[in-house]
Amino acid sequence: MDASSSDSATASDSVFASAEFQEYEREFRQYCADNLRSHNPQTDFDSIRRDSAEDLAAKLAVLSQWWRSAAHVVVFTGAGISTSSGLPDYRGPSGIWTRKVRGETVSESLDLRGIEPTPAHGALTRLYQAGKLALVATTNDDSLHGKAGLPKHALVELHGNLFVEECAQCGARYERPFKVRTATGLFEHATGRPCEKCGGPLRDNLVNFGNTFEHVPSMEAE
Repeated sequence: MDASSSDSATASDSVFASAEFQEYEREFRQYCADNLRSHNPQTDFDSIRRDSAEDLAAKLAVLSQWWRSAAHVVVFTGAGISTSSGLPDYRGPSGIWTRKVRGETVSESLDLRGIEPTPAHGALTRLYQAGKLALVATTNDDSLHGKAGLPKHALVELHGNLFVEECAQCGARYERPFKVRTATGLFEHATGRPCEKCGGPLRDNLVNFGNTFEHVPSMEAE
């Protein structure tokens, strides 16, 4: 999901006006009220759960065993794989939504300058190259899996890619070295640039909150 869906938190179709954020806000406030009565870090929105070294080693051993015995491995990733690169998530202790509900001033625009793939991105690429991973499906739009060397045919970007724009007329796809999104509303996708093949209007392919195939036609193929 694209945190840059709008540069203005007051826009009528901004992330903070979406039904998804409003539902999260209700849940967050309920959890906070419960934890004020009986603090429980395991369920507290403001806490990060960390396994002990022993527990982590045990879990990794089980995962490794499962992975070796599997015939076909597909990995599904979300915001958590990218947060150590410096990108914020939505619902974590320092997430965009969490900070917004706390009353902090936050921007819906992501700054991707200097952001690089994490060791986890690199590990998945190496597993694919070794024939131990068939596919990665991700809800991230940060392009870090591709930047880590995972080929497009082994990657399904369910929410689009911040660096890809598509022609609404002929369907041509362009990968750019810059963020393509210029629209400010959740249901707006025009980038303002023409297609280099047919001259048609280019659009970003980001699946924002509330978007369907009607708003991002190429999401059906993904």
